[in-house]
Amino acid sequence: ASFFDAPHLKLESLNTDNLDGKVGIVLESSTNRTGYGASIAALRSGTNGHPDIVFNIHKGSKEGTEVLRIDEDGQVGIGVTDPDRPLEVVSTANNMAKFFSTDDLAIVEVRDNNTVGNIVTKDNVFGFGGSGSLSAHNLNIMTTTGNVGIGTTSPTVPLHVDSSTSDTVAIFKSSDSTARIQIQDDDTANHIVSNNSTLSLGANNTLHANNLNIDPN
Repeated sequence: ASFFDAPHLKLESLNTDNLDGKVGIVLESSTNRTGYGASIAALRSGTNGHPDIVFNIHKGSKEGTEVLRIDEDGQVGIGVTDPDRPLEVVSTANNMAKFFSTDDLAIVEVRDNNTVGNIVTKDNVFGFGGSGSLSAHNLNIMTTTGNVGIGTTSPTVPLHVDSSTSDTVAIFKSSDSTARIQIQDDDTANHIVSNNSTLSLGANNTLHANNLNIDPN
């Protein structure tokens, strides 16, 4: 038998029309102050009687404030009455969510049907990547300095790349005929320019006679 055919406890709405209606359970937290507590309701809305489950908090109000809803498709909304994702959170607060582990490793896993990605925090390192632990295979950010590490879990400069045994440390590629890298201090900018097989080094961001130009021929 289904839950509807043989329930242990069944609450029904007195509204027999297939229109708006609700039936619920009220948890009252005060016997001498009306409208304080929480409620859980099965909410029917529309001519088709679509069922939602609604959780409300009551602070001196019998109507209460909705804090969570599960719609007929199983989608969960916090701060929103019409969630369009499995979990949708809407808030005016800047801090939207918090995931906290009481030991020295916290992992959030994001997965599709053939790929696993992880958000990892451990030992003042915030990592993104395929490894579910502190790993040089992730992109790692030191939370104490803001240094970014690729191939390392302990970057010592703003961008620290460790290619291990690979001779090629990085590739910078442009899809057109010119690729440019700018190096700048507080008052001077210099450039490394690759253009039509010529490497140019200097203050100019294009091939220029005042740069050092290296022709492979």
